[in-house]
Amino acid sequence: MPRIAIIAGEVSGDLLGAGLIQAIHKTHPAVKFEGIAGDAMQAAGCETFYPAEDLSVMGLTEVLKDLPRLLKIKKDVITRWIDNPPDLFIGIDAPDFNLRVAKILKQAGIHTVHYVSPSVWAWREGRVKGIEKAVDNLLCLLPFEPKYYQDTTVVANFIGHPMADAISPKDESTIEDIPAHPLIAVLPGSRSGEINKLAIPFVQAIAVLAVKYPTARFSIPVAKSKFKNKLQNILHEHAPGVPVELLDGQADSLLAQADCALVASGTAALEAMLYGCPMVVAYRMATSTYWLLDITNSLKTDYFSLPNILAGKELVKEVMQNEMTVTNLVSEVARLLDDSKRTIEMQHEFVNLHEILKQDTNTKVAKIVLDILENRNAKN
Repeated sequence: MPRIAIIAGEVSGDLLGAGLIQAIHKTHPAVKFEGIAGDAMQAAGCETFYPAEDLSVMGLTEVLKDLPRLLKIKKDVITRWIDNPPDLFIGIDAPDFNLRVAKILKQAGIHTVHYVSPSVWAWREGRVKGIEKAVDNLLCLLPFEPKYYQDTTVVANFIGHPMADAISPKDESTIEDIPAHPLIAVLPGSRSGEINKLAIPFVQAIAVLAVKYPTARFSIPVAKSKFKNKLQNILHEHAPGVPVELLDGQADSLLAQADCALVASGTAALEAMLYGCPMVVAYRMATSTYWLLDITNSLKTDYFSLPNILAGKELVKEVMQNEMTVTNLVSEVARLLDDSKRTIEMQHEFVNLHEILKQDTNTKVAKIVLDILENRNAKN
């Protein structure tokens, strides 16, 4: 029975892993998966040593606090797989953790796959050489990423994004002006660190927008139940009397209906783009993390959000770090509500980007993984 070791580090990686497991099990149900997984991967049949949430740590300085625990997990999974080698190791995103595991496993003769290229085009391009030491095959979500590995031994393939396959492209004939009673989606993130940094300014922006646009409606999808009380308290303190709907998850259905959105940079921005929802993207790192990146000149990109990275221009407004003030958030959301020409053009470009990412990704990834297993079996 083929055995695949696999590690996913957060919600987005868990969903990618679940799609991969399901696609492989359609034709090869006997393949066994084991490792670090979230709810979706566990439901798809992955045996789990640790929950994916244990690796969900934001920023450089935040990692230092959790380093002893992360090192213990790393040592445990490596020991398990060195003692009882799997046929293949797949690390999904979480490069700071997964590439360290992959390097040791590769040195032990285990074939390694990394799913989601680290953002070498954005910062620390020199990481390519380290990735080469850790990875045999690389699965790239963005079309321009494989070129960064063309002078290495890494086999890099553009595979698109399964979210683009799951979401139907917006019908361009339905794109129209934002209505008089707009629904505004507010997504402050799915991790504790994001909620701590973004929820208060996002809610303060809601309070101002509710006065400026009295007919507007606001909804916040709560990514995890443990965040609900925190968000309710923030709303009570910073937007008293404003009717804001808190949804239990349901970010996808909200973005499909919303007229515009204020979102944390990350997977939510990609999801909003695929649903054709005009957006403002905001983010704030720990001050020390941002300072370290700045003084080391590590940042190599003009953009942070996936819609802009894919478009190669500022398609959506990014409000980052010190610029992320309530005044700026309100101003940029107001631009979406007041400038129909801009939001209509944005949505048409979203449709074009959607088509680029629509690659039947799960099937493509499953074929790559199964071909690797077959070739290794043939050699043995």
